[in-house]
Amino acid sequence: GPADALWLAFYTGVAGGVIALGVAAACGYLPQALRNIWFLLAYWRLAGIRPMAQLTLQTGGGPRVAYATSILAGTVATLWLR
Repeated sequence: GPADALWLAFYTGVAGGVIALGVAAACGYLPQALRNIWFLLAYWRLAGIRPMAQLTLQTGGGPRVAYATSILAGTVATLWLR
């Protein structure tokens, strides 16, 4: 039902964040990723929430993470904790 869909979205988001942090740390990209987040937040504070031309998927050099792994982890967590 709708409640399970909300829990699925929550658990998928948490799992995606944990997986992304793990992959970034394993590849040595975590310090750069944290700097990018800091620059993006500072840019948004000054210019409003809009894309930053220097931080795009086309120009990014970070590791890629498949969405399927976090969706699977979120689904398993939702079913397990029901």
